[in-house]
Amino acid sequence: MLSKKIKMSKRSMMYNSYRKKCRPYYDKFLFMMIIGANLGEVASIGPLKLSWIFGISTIFVVFAFYNNDSRLFLINNKNKYTIIFVVFWLFYGLIQLLFVVGKPYSISFFIILVINSFLIFQIMLQTKNRGDVLYYNRALIISLAMNIIIGLWEVSTHNHLVEIAADENMDYYLIRAHGVFGNVNDYCTFLYLGIVSLFICFFYEKQHKLLYIIMVCACIFLLLGVGSRGPIVGVIVFFLALPVCYFIIKHINKAVLTVSICLVILLVTIVFVQYPLEKIVREFSSSGNLESDLLRVDLIKGSLQLFLQSYLLGVGPGQSSYQLGINPHNFFIELLADYGIFIFIGFAILFVRLLFSFREIKEVKLAALNMAFVLSFSIVSVSSSSANRIRATWIVISILSSLVSFEEEVK
Repeated sequence: MLSKKIKMSKRSMMYNSYRKKCRPYYDKFLFMMIIGANLGEVASIGPLKLSWIFGISTIFVVFAFYNNDSRLFLINNKNKYTIIFVVFWLFYGLIQLLFVVGKPYSISFFIILVINSFLIFQIMLQTKNRGDVLYYNRALIISLAMNIIIGLWEVSTHNHLVEIAADENMDYYLIRAHGVFGNVNDYCTFLYLGIVSLFICFFYEKQHKLLYIIMVCACIFLLLGVGSRGPIVGVIVFFLALPVCYFIIKHINKAVLTVSICLVILLVTIVFVQYPLEKIVREFSSSGNLESDLLRVDLIKGSLQLFLQSYLLGVGPGQSSYQLGINPHNFFIELLADYGIFIFIGFAILFVRLLFSFREIKEVKLAALNMAFVLSFSIVSVSSSSANRIRATWIVISILSSLVSFEEEVK
């Protein structure tokens, strides 16, 4: 029995060494797809986005070489339950599409669903160890570097590669960077996600730490220049929460910490149930931001009403944006309104797993990073016009979830 385990261990080490030196084509295509997916309207050939081209290529290559790599089989994958859920999400959205196919936004938002679900599916399917996770994370770092360079060029020249999507205050937005995004808040949300990705590299890689620090500083400079409130507050919360989370995870008993977090969640829920959200916003929002904050409150109310009218099943891809006349501006509420209670619960479980990952893994730095991400993302997710459409959102979630699965395996 011991001899068999030694042989399996040696075989695994040989496989990982080979994979590191000579990565399969489907790894390289997915790597390029991640880069292309974060370059938006810039990276395209005519009407075809590069992320679509590399996505189709990844599918073809995976099926062509599937039998040559037994580790790709779903049954042996540590992320198999998440992968199954993502496939369910895709087919659920397809069924919804059949009922709303003639309505505005239905096709375009379903295409977004296909791309997002494919990214999650492939990252989790093709991740077999920590090295794979960091490999895909580097693709996100490369696209972040490109967006930083574009942003700094925009700041210095007031020229832009992508036209800004703004109906008013055009002069205000024209002098602010927005990278490859048509919305400054979306660009800032991407920079926030890039900072999370940089911290993953900083924690796990021994080289290029100075470069990562410089990139974090560049992201902060661009965030402050744009002045997008949600991502700036989210980054502040992330920086403050990270050392605090590290300390409490390292020094507080897991059971005590679990109960404490649950009590805090319960307390926050009671506050929002007992006190009208509009009253809370009016109490704490500044005069300059009150109108924008009240709009988001109205969008939450409208989205929840659509959710209830759909018998909790969701109104379909993009239909909350269509019926409200504007995007819900809330990651979780948009998922709930468009795709219903089952999809919402699935992703809620995914975020809860990240929040409580300290119970599954021994790596304190990763557990603290996960907790800080969940806390800060809950703020950032209401700033972007649609964090669902930002590919980096799903890439970071997939990478963090895959790291938890790997650390859980080796603990």
